[in-house]
This record gives sequence, C-alpha cells and structure tokens, in this order.
Amino acid sequence: MKWLLLGLIQIYWQRPDRFKTRCCHFKETCSKHVYRITMERGFWAGLKAFQTRFNQCRGGYAVFKIDDTEFILWRDKTIIERTETIL
Repeated sequence: MKWLLLGLIQIYWQRPDRFKTRCCHFKETCSKHVYRITMERGFWAGLKAFQTRFNQCRGGYAVFKIDDTEFILWRDKTIIERTETIL
C-alpha cells in the first residue's frame, strides 16, 4: 500500500503544468510532505498527512500576530508559525 501511495504522488508530479493546481501555501509542498511522511513512517501516516494538509490548504485561514510573531489559524483549527509557509 505504501508503494501505491508513493506511485500516485509520482504520477501527480509528472502531470503537465496546465493541469496543476494553485501553488501550495507551505514551504515544503503538500505532495512532498506526504511523500516524505509516507517514506519515513508508512502508508497510514502518509494518508493522515494527506488528510491534514488537504484540510489546511483549502483556504479559510486567518493570520494573526502575537509578540511580533505571526501565526496562521487554518480552517481545521490548527495553528502554525507563518515562517513555515510562503503566505
């Protein structure tokens, strides 16, 4: 199963540019993140990483600042530092 998920990601990477979606919000793109997690921890962890990133990347986020540090509140209620993104 792990290799199936990795293969699907590789097929996604080889798609023509005209079919690619918008740019990823994160410095490590969503597909690279899921690929890395799948390689390191296996199929189920890769699926969980995909689900998390899919829920975060669909918009509906808010940027806020606390003590000169900017944070992003994603629509799934996850909070990360803005330095992890390209927003």
